Amino acid sequence: MREILLGVALAACMIAPAMGGDWGNVDATLSVTSDYRYRGVSGNDLKPAPQGEVAWSHPDGWHAGVWSSTVDFNDHQNTSVEVDLSAGKQINLRGTIVDFVVTYYSYPIRNRPSGAPRYSFVEASAKASRSWGDFTLDGEVAWSPNSFGETGTSWYVRTGATYQVLDWLSASGNVGRQWVHSIDTVPGSGFPYSHWDAGLTGTYEKFSLDLRYVDNDLSKSECLVGFGARDWCSATAVATLSYTTGE
Repeated sequence: MREILLGVALAACMIAPAMGGDWGNVDATLSVTSDYRYRGVSGNDLKPAPQGEVAWSHPDGWHAGVWSSTVDFNDHQNTSVEVDLSAGKQINLRGTIVDFVVTYYSYPIRNRPSGAPRYSFVEASAKASRSWGDFTLDGEVAWSPNSFGETGTSWYVRTGATYQVLDWLSASGNVGRQWVHSIDTVPGSGFPYSHWDAGLTGTYEKFSLDLRYVDNDLSKSECLVGFGARDWCSATAVATLSYTTGE
């Protein structure tokens, strides 16, 4: 938790003074989740994870951010923190919001043995969303030239929908599919695999609480081969409490 708080505070102190006036807005968010799930799979060994984010946005659509979470890969290399740096441009195409983003996933706290593959990787994505009253449909396509653990080219697609039930309550769901070049051909890995989730998000002033069911089509044996643990792919309910400085 200390590393997350320090990272968010440092990013806010560096960005905020430079972003006053016409330079855009800076918001900070602190969260705690019962299980950090990345594309349907646990990234923190099924344990709660503190998370934090500092995000800058400009009225012309440019934006950048720093997001961080604790992680636990059981890799005997003491990998304990993920820090993601992102930047992108959002445009409005006749009511459809399109967002082009480049994200660098890094793992700065890791005792990486000599010759071991790097965990850090870069991913480019294109996201689009459109609203019709209280209903919003969105989707994304993401590509990496060399994914996590130097596993080669990867592709990811996702679609989602959100319905604003009340002023303070929304219902949403997502379905995604992940391909990784060097793992797709590994027998018993389960790749490419699909994941899905559905849940409710309630807000009160600057707080939000998200309750979500998360699952995928990976068996325990496939999860062991593809991710290194049998239980990380098990279906679960995830609760995430967040506080943001944004309006």
